[in-house]
Amino acid sequence: MKILRELFRYTQTQHAKALGAWVLIPGCLAMAGKGMWKLAGATHELILGMTLWESFPYVAACATVFVVTGCFKQVASQLRRKHPIIKL
Repeated sequence: MKILRELFRYTQTQHAKALGAWVLIPGCLAMAGKGMWKLAGATHELILGMTLWESFPYVAACATVFVVTGCFKQVASQLRRKHPIIKL
């Protein structure tokens, strides 16, 4: 438990937050953005021959991915405003 507390303390520094806001989170979001469009294409191909009720779970799951990714983009933008690389 002591090691986890120490690691958590390192993530709470201004440098770590700036690194996450400017490098790590945008990198993950870029990969997720590419993947979500592939998911949308696969979902579209999958539901073409289905009825509304059969396709609903697939459409709902795909929409959830888009919503969550959009929320993460907003949070990342807020973090970049809150933790700039260079403080003026």
